Amino acid sequence: MKITITAVSVPALRQIQAFRKRYEQQYPEDDLTIVCFYVAGQEQRYVLEPEKIINDIATADVAVVDIMGASEEFQEIVAKGLKACKGHRIVIGNALRDYIRLGSFSMGAMGKMMKGSGGKKDSGNVSGTSGTDGAEVSGNGEKKSSAGALTKMHRMRRMAMMMGNVLPFGVTRDMKNVFLLIDYWQQATRTDMESFMHLILRQYGGRKFLPKEKPCTMEYGVYLKDPFSMETWDTPAKFWKKAAFDSRRETVALLFYGHAYPNDFLPVVQALAEKLRERYNLLPIAFSQNEDGDLKKLRAFLTQKKTPVSAVVNLMPFRLGAGPMGGDADQAVEILKELDVPYFKPFCLTRVSGEEWERADAVNPGEFLISILLPELDGGILTFPVGVMGSGSTEGEESVFPQLEPIAERVDTFVARLFRMLELRKKKREEKRLAVIFYNYPRGRAMCSEEHFWIPLPRHPDCLRG
Repeated sequence: MKITITAVSVPALRQIQAFRKRYEQQYPEDDLTIVCFYVAGQEQRYVLEPEKIINDIATADVAVVDIMGASEEFQEIVAKGLKACKGHRIVIGNALRDYIRLGSFSMGAMGKMMKGSGGKKDSGNVSGTSGTDGAEVSGNGEKKSSAGALTKMHRMRRMAMMMGNVLPFGVTRDMKNVFLLIDYWQQATRTDMESFMHLILRQYGGRKFLPKEKPCTMEYGVYLKDPFSMETWDTPAKFWKKAAFDSRRETVALLFYGHAYPNDFLPVVQALAEKLRERYNLLPIAFSQNEDGDLKKLRAFLTQKKTPVSAVVNLMPFRLGAGPMGGDADQAVEILKELDVPYFKPFCLTRVSGEEWERADAVNPGEFLISILLPELDGGILTFPVGVMGSGSTEGEESVFPQLEPIAERVDTFVARLFRMLELRKKKREEKRLAVIFYNYPRGRAMCSEEHFWIPLPRHPDCLRG
């Protein structure tokens, strides 16, 4: 049996790699071939020499494709392989989703079922990701409503899970398995990826001797999650019983992804959390995806009175409460206004290695858009990198996939600036000092106070409030 995986998700590929080693040790007699292509940032390599990737996808018994954010040119190459593939085809994300085929289920069958249940014929988005696929595009090239796509996605998933549980055979079973496999892939823990492989191998590869898959560890919505123990809670009261709230300290809320798709932010989350815990109570709030409609729960977490929050740190890209599939950024901004505390937006460089970042003069346009420009619309400050991709390498014939790593000195700098910002808020107004920096152009000391370069501060006292 041959499984070909073409993907941008480092956590999933790392777990697949580890699974293959364990499987070969446990079942050395089994003829199982797993071929992996890591394509994030390496598309041009396959565009120039597409034959191998097309052939490996075309000859697979199971082809897994996860090419979020890929260029149209690369998508066309992968599509050639999928068209020729006679086996099962599992597609994560929007790109090439029409090629999904698992058992007796296909996207054509999904369209008919949605039409029969009162939905539109178009199958919509079947990914629950928080990635950067962008808005859906219809057949005539027009963008569809992101909010509508998000609603459709949740409706399809609920329907698939419900029907698969009620009728656990045939097309309804296979439809449920598509969504379950996507959930496993996005969570990408060892348990989830073992279940991902066991489901495929048992139900579609005839290997009934393998253990049955386990429920996905992913939690949906907004919830509290310890980034070290991975334990979760649904209320601050339950969390603080375990975390031991210290009334002598201020509380900082740390917002982060609760899943590992397409990159695992956990090493950076842990580095920030560890540093923040030296001075503050930490309220760790996890999101299953950045456009969750569960903002009422976020409001309850942040604005409860018993353990007031003094600052919010958000490690997720895009705007709070919104992402490429839609959301409600306006409602999230209202929560931040109600909270009225500093909103910090450090970020991770997910397409750049540490060495590349040190040589670069600035972040790339994509990172600037989703990690600086959009968050600043919400009032985000201190938007600078605290995490970067490690360098991938090859050990023998085995690829070592890169993963996000904290930039230690940047983490220290960020927490030090956050501390000074919170200390500044405690000072009386008469104790504060304001520095005015002049733009020295035209050059020369005498030009600094030129009338046409002097922009007077507003005289209204509210301009310097706080």
